[in-house]
Amino acid sequence: MLLGGSVLAARHPQLEERIRALLAERAPKAVIGFVTAPPVLGAGLLALDAADAGPAAKARLREHYGVV
Repeated sequence: MLLGGSVLAARHPQLEERIRALLAERAPKAVIGFVTAPPVLGAGLLALDAADAGPAAKARLREHYGVV
């Protein structure tokens, strides 16, 4: 399960512990991951897909946001 948003990306320990506890009760097999990339990265990658941009363009965009 991927969780995103600026509040969750901050990785506040108390919030994260509570989310993990609630998920453990309701979805014990769930594996949690946190998305820290800004939403604009996803939008940019979709735009590059629509423009049939190559992998180099997508790599540059990811690099710009520090996501490899």
